[in-house]
Amino acid sequence: MVHLSPCIIWLLCLSVFLQYKQVEQYMSFHKLPADMRQRIHDYYEHRYQGKMFDEESILGELNEPLREEIINFNCRKLVASMPLFANADPNFVTSMLTKLKFEVFQPGDYIIREGTIGKKMFFIQHGVVSILTKGNKETKLSDGSYFGGKLRCCSLQKQKTKRSLAATHCILWSFRAS
Repeated sequence: MVHLSPCIIWLLCLSVFLQYKQVEQYMSFHKLPADMRQRIHDYYEHRYQGKMFDEESILGELNEPLREEIINFNCRKLVASMPLFANADPNFVTSMLTKLKFEVFQPGDYIIREGTIGKKMFFIQHGVVSILTKGNKETKLSDGSYFGGKLRCCSLQKQKTKRSLAATHCILWSFRAS
């Protein structure tokens, strides 16, 4: 276990406080309505689970092998729950994982709006997503499922999607077509 000095812990707490203070100032400056402010607060609560940090900055400072090892560790539950990755070459899985973006959606948030061209594929780590398919049939997807673009030879085929929205708080990883 890593032991941090009280000074380091104090600096980390101060950093989190200042980051959230900036969000509060932004909401105040733009005079956002109370219900929108509450949604923003809820988003940050689910996104960071009480711990605010700049993951891209932290990972960006590490060397590639260590960064890949951390990303593989952070995504281990996602990989274990996805049949797509079950028999895949470990180098392919690592390559995919390093291109994923962590995203959080709240209940009722549109993930893909009707009529948009799908440029992303989404992998559900946690939550329920409601997909409206052709013929207006609704399908619910949950942990370990994926939706959006189709993987073809490791690239996304652009396709039109009716719509998808978060039915619950959702933790997703997205892969954007290059």
